[in-house]
Amino acid sequence: MDAKIATLERRLDKTRSVKQGMMQQLLTGSIRLPIPEAVAENEPRR
Repeated sequence: MDAKIATLERRLDKTRSVKQGMMQQLLTGSIRLPIPEAVAENEPRR
């Protein structure tokens, strides 16, 4: 059971690291996500 918990904790740490890296890329603007058409159509016009 301890081995399973340790494995899951390592996996969680790796997942958090990947998420942090992805968020950093989004916040710095190095990558951008496309806006789905359904969302873009419902946006108010400026």
